[in-house]
Amino acid sequence: IGEHEMKSNQSIANQICKYMQYIYLILFAGITIRYYLYSTVLEYNYPNALYLGLRYALMAYVLISIAFAVWQKQYDTVLEPVFMGLILVSAGIVTYVVKDNAVFDFALLLVGAKNVPWKRIAYVYLCVAVVIQGIAYYAATTGIIADIALQSDRGIRHSLGINYPTDMAAHMLFIMLVYAAMREKKLTFVEITLMGVVSYWVYTKTFARNDFICAMVMCLLLVIVKVLGLCNIQLSKYKGLKIGGILMLLFVVGCIMAVTFYDPANAMYQKLDTVFSQRFSLGYQGLAQYGITAFGSFVEENQATLGYYFFLDNSFIRIAIKYGWVFLSVITYIYYLCFNKAVDCKKDAMIVALLIMLLFGISEHHLIDIAFCPLWFMLFSSMKTEGRSGRGRN
Repeated sequence: IGEHEMKSNQSIANQICKYMQYIYLILFAGITIRYYLYSTVLEYNYPNALYLGLRYALMAYVLISIAFAVWQKQYDTVLEPVFMGLILVSAGIVTYVVKDNAVFDFALLLVGAKNVPWKRIAYVYLCVAVVIQGIAYYAATTGIIADIALQSDRGIRHSLGINYPTDMAAHMLFIMLVYAAMREKKLTFVEITLMGVVSYWVYTKTFARNDFICAMVMCLLLVIVKVLGLCNIQLSKYKGLKIGGILMLLFVVGCIMAVTFYDPANAMYQKLDTVFSQRFSLGYQGLAQYGITAFGSFVEENQATLGYYFFLDNSFIRIAIKYGWVFLSVITYIYYLCFNKAVDCKKDAMIVALLIMLLFGISEHHLIDIAFCPLWFMLFSSMKTEGRSGRGRN
């Protein structure tokens, strides 16, 4: 009887697990839609009551999910639920201090993804992103909504229904990164070529240089991975690759050092600052004005309020100043874990996506934005190991 009872308990647990996955995906979709719409010009007022409802439901879901996983002993180590708690507490304090719900929402979605298959999360994200992006593009090109256009030395930059030209390019880049990470070994040369063509088209409309560079490096790395795959060489078989996990730490230290030692009088620094569209001087100004605290500071970036342009574009500097060094340390460690997980699960395309994400973070501020980058949610999600054929094995 004991064994029969255990089996029936297990099948009940599996059923609960299945339903919980669907609940998470619905909550994930609802919250992602809210943030995605917010990055577009579509004048659709997402009802605040709906957002709050989803948010409270997600909080309840996360608590139940942690309790369920502890009950089912679904943890690799005892430290995992402790780390989940740490993520939620640090993000909660940051949200309380800087009055930015997005940080806590990000942490809730990250922790809630426990045991939800990563590919399903990616699929839901792509559905949301492609549909909203398509509607925004159609509405902007047919004149239903404004196409925010800016004059630059490279030409007229179009936003195509998104709030800003670089945001449009960033959205397209992440749609492609998530798509590539989801397709894995099934990704073909034709698809990679199409990504390159789309990226170039986006560049001719937005003139978002940094995003275009990221997209080209992405295509190049995906081609290399594909060619190596044809030669039966799988990059992720080399465990030495795990050293890549510390890259975010190096990037964070590098960016903070570069901005700290910025010297407005130095000709080389001035040249670099011009190339990076004032990102050095603005980061320097941000550090001087706000400094780096434990749990962040409210940073005023509204040009109308300030009377001058001030914006922290570098993701690493932005997280350090706005969200504090505690959350920055947590997110840096999360990157390390994600990278290791990608290597362990033999996900070469995911490794490429994680590398491009860092490159993107140097020049863009969307590194932990829910509407842009769902790659983080792979941390606790369930992921199959890629076999040679490209078919996943558990």
